[in-house]
Amino acid sequence: MADKMTKETLSAIVKGLLDDAIDYNEEVGEMRMASTDAYNGEKYGNEVEGRSQVVTREVRDAVEVAKPALMRIFFGTHRVLEYAPEGPDDVQPARDATAYMEHVVNDVNPGYMEFLSAVDDALIRKNGVFKAWWEESETPVQSEHSGLTQLEIDMLEQDPEVIEIEVEQTGEQYAYQVPGPGVFGPDGQPLPPDEPEPLFNATVTRITTKGRLRFQAVPPEEFVIDRKARNIESARLVGHYRNVTFSYLRELGYPEDVLEDLAGSEEDQDMEKEARSVGITTDDTEGETDDSMREVPYAELWVRVDYDGDGVAELRRICVAGSARKILENELADEAPLASLCPSPVAHQAIGRALGELVEDIQLIKTMVLRNTLDSLASAIHPDVAAVTGEVNFDDLLNTERGRIIRQNRPGMIEYLVQPFVGEKAYPIMQYLDTLAEARTGMNEAAQGLNADALQSTAANAIENATQAAMSRIEFIARTMIEGGLKQFYKILLKLATENMDRATMVRLNDRFIAVDPRAWKATMDVKIAVPLGSASLEQRLTLLQAIASKQEQAIQMAGPNNPVAGIKEYVNTLVEIARLGGIVDPHRHFKDPDDPAIQPPPPEPQPDPALILAEAEAARVQQEGMLKLKELELKIWEAIQKDDRERDKNMADILLRAQQAAAQGQQIDIQSIRAEIEREREGHSYALGLIHELNAARKQAQEAQQPQQPPQGAM
Repeated sequence: MADKMTKETLSAIVKGLLDDAIDYNEEVGEMRMASTDAYNGEKYGNEVEGRSQVVTREVRDAVEVAKPALMRIFFGTHRVLEYAPEGPDDVQPARDATAYMEHVVNDVNPGYMEFLSAVDDALIRKNGVFKAWWEESETPVQSEHSGLTQLEIDMLEQDPEVIEIEVEQTGEQYAYQVPGPGVFGPDGQPLPPDEPEPLFNATVTRITTKGRLRFQAVPPEEFVIDRKARNIESARLVGHYRNVTFSYLRELGYPEDVLEDLAGSEEDQDMEKEARSVGITTDDTEGETDDSMREVPYAELWVRVDYDGDGVAELRRICVAGSARKILENELADEAPLASLCPSPVAHQAIGRALGELVEDIQLIKTMVLRNTLDSLASAIHPDVAAVTGEVNFDDLLNTERGRIIRQNRPGMIEYLVQPFVGEKAYPIMQYLDTLAEARTGMNEAAQGLNADALQSTAANAIENATQAAMSRIEFIARTMIEGGLKQFYKILLKLATENMDRATMVRLNDRFIAVDPRAWKATMDVKIAVPLGSASLEQRLTLLQAIASKQEQAIQMAGPNNPVAGIKEYVNTLVEIARLGGIVDPHRHFKDPDDPAIQPPPPEPQPDPALILAEAEAARVQQEGMLKLKELELKIWEAIQKDDRERDKNMADILLRAQQAAAQGQQIDIQSIRAEIEREREGHSYALGLIHELNAARKQAQEAQQPQQPPQGAM
């Protein structure tokens, strides 16, 4: 195993790679400037004084037709990309991550303008590059406090977020213990009052640290990459190279002793900037007297190099500054937070072709043809004049006013050399060039809206085919940009969020705020395309969705909302899709979100345990058997009482009859005593009657236990 690479060796390697990447960027920059000049309609340098100097705008026309269509795809009613869950537990985190990234792109950052800059660079200057990073800003916040004790002041001074405290004594005092009766210590003796302490007012300055996810479109002249690279992910060197001020380097935290050793002035990157800014030149700051605003070249690079000497090159983040490429930072890195968008990639190359580049030669040819046509028209309208010297007043001849008088000594001394107009012969050539430009770029009249004449004189199928062909080209460019760089850009944003965010944040989604916590997300979630590309036209998709909605309505009406085909949730999703295709940004203002927890139905009641059901059935069976036995016993007791009463009544009647017969024979019999004795025997049955009442009470209690409890009247 080799030894660890020295700092000098690493510096030499990085300097060589960076210098070669800068040279490669300058070579590509010449082509970018030519494309920018063609887009701006700059003159070619072959103009002749007195002749037409017009420049056609085929490059601008192609770009300006494609640009609004692409921005409508990226920032339309549909989401462009969504995070795909890796498992069932990742479904909700993937939705939260998608909502959070929409918040980052549209609210935290000026997403539309940054995307517009990147798309503009890609269509005109080959590649549009995004760079993402995590930014932490420290903001001083002042607060005023009154009535503080010395102990509270000391605690504020120990707070690491407090950088300054201005203290002022109020003149008031405070005693922790007020003297009075009943204040005693552990020994039972009265405690003396504490010595009163002064109170203070304080103005406290704190540093509040706030982190956020940031991104920007990198200017093409500031993007450097190894000339052999096939893409950003596998490049030997890739990075962001530009001129920065010493003030910016101090804000990044570099110590003063490092900045003092930086040598070299800013490097010239103004040529491409001036090419993009028509009629505006970059200010010269050579005489800058403020040292903090003096600029120096600075590069944030991601380099593959075997720094640790294990024989395998690793990716390292290396920052260099100055013309000597002094290394300021050197650390391991997972990936370069850069993503590139290109409308027409070149196989096995990181730098592709621009859309406008496809018609630059056509613009040059058409410019020459149009110039000659205009020159021919000018010659036909203003023919040359032949005049005899000495016979014509040349001052009168050179006068260009209408109704002029030209003095001549004899008639016929002036002859107009009329030139025929031959421009009509150039019309077929210009039409051919227009057709060729449309064939190369796909940007025809259908892509920018057909005129009334075309609509009246063209069959409906032909119009549909032309529109479909134009949109197919736009969708191809959009799909290429998404697959080529935008997916990677969203993966970079997700990774930065999961690594740096330390708390949950509130995100507005569908007119409601939800708390998302990136710490619970998986940074390895894949990204899928959510916007429909390459399928059908807008009208065709609307027709298809309306047919699907009709079938869903039939299924719900015939089989209910819980049918196995389509329920309320699927039906609402279809309506939301139709609304979005119709241009409604927030369809959930019109339809409820089925995934909203506030409208979710209550969870189903848990199914009872089968063993518990069997136990309850067995208890009910035993109880029923007991009730039957009680009923049988009650019947037997009543039968015995009734039988005993009948026999007693019979015996009583027999005794009374005999007593009357004996009384008739003159015998003395006490009938009342006999009656009393029989009644006493009847009262002996009270025990049996009490047992019957107890059985009835037990049976009633068992019946009430079997019936469900009814809430009291008026209870909720």
